[in-house]
Amino acid sequence: MLALGIDCAQLTHAFCLIDDSRRVLVEGTFPETQTGLAQLRAQLAAYGEPQAVTMEASGSYWQNLHAALQACGWEVRAVDPVRARRYAQLRHPRHKTDKADARSLAEMGLGEERASFPASEPELLAHRLAQVVETRVRLIGQLHALVVVANPALVACGWELGAARSLTVLLQYPTTLHLRRARSLAQVRYGPRQKVGARDAEQLQEAAREALYGAVLEAHAEAIRFQATQIGGCNREIARLEAALRERLPEAARLEAIKGVGPRTALVVCACVPFAQLASAKQAAAYAGVHPHRFESNGRVWTRLSKQGDAVVRSALYRAAFPASQHNPLLRAFYLRLREKGLTHRQALCAVAHKLLRVCYALMRDQSNFSVDYQPQKA
Repeated sequence: MLALGIDCAQLTHAFCLIDDSRRVLVEGTFPETQTGLAQLRAQLAAYGEPQAVTMEASGSYWQNLHAALQACGWEVRAVDPVRARRYAQLRHPRHKTDKADARSLAEMGLGEERASFPASEPELLAHRLAQVVETRVRLIGQLHALVVVANPALVACGWELGAARSLTVLLQYPTTLHLRRARSLAQVRYGPRQKVGARDAEQLQEAAREALYGAVLEAHAEAIRFQATQIGGCNREIARLEAALRERLPEAARLEAIKGVGPRTALVVCACVPFAQLASAKQAAAYAGVHPHRFESNGRVWTRLSKQGDAVVRSALYRAAFPASQHNPLLRAFYLRLREKGLTHRQALCAVAHKLLRVCYALMRDQSNFSVDYQPQKA
């Protein structure tokens, strides 16, 4: 049996071919180009095609090569970087080189079978959605710092700065002075059928007349308009990505029935967790990194959250854990039991996130809808 290990980098990959006695037959590097792939196949031709090809799923560097090798008809497996690193430390503890990593990956290929999870389009869209949402949150914080000085009336009236109504008003009337001089604020449209309205316009202008404005500069107006434009672009991109995910993942509606799980969380979980490829709820929890990781040393035993999986889906589950622990009867009872046992609020929320993913896995496996008395079928 021939096993090929490939240590992926951005532009150049290291490879190592070994036989079943772990003897190195050939090793070297090749660029990630069509010519480089042809060179690799030419170097391996003297020994035959490998029966197992193992590569490390490092960031996004491996994805194009993974697809290209599969197109050649080779059996390719992508392994978790953490497990690959620990295996390399065990087999080659004195060296940390690309050549040593490629050899340890080849040796892993001679061992047990490991699942390969090539990137899917929904997963990439979900990661892009998480990035845009994070950017939007940061921009809203920067806009808030400007508005508190230049147009505190919106804050005093409780308007949400990231909403379409607030952004439309800020684009036209970015500062307190602009609001005071506004004549048609009530008629400003922020949607096809939505207007600010006379009551809200009067309340906003009254707050503007009461506000202090000695520090307001023209630069504030320019900065506020710029931030509002950026946030508006993020809102449109978020809506586009969510629509694209909803079109590709109609089954996400099944998870939205769980109290505490919103539409966006359901889309991210469905996109990032390959439920069909995972054999159990434990594997799903390990894939997302929400399972407890056990440590034992010198008679002491402790656990903490693993955090070895996809950070995007883990963050989505943790954010959903709080509303679920408050409004979902099943998870509320689970949360209270954990608090009675002495767990902190944060620890209990991590456990609720774990439980939430297990419920999602059971629903997707059984093709069932959630209810308080739902009992998953035995796997």
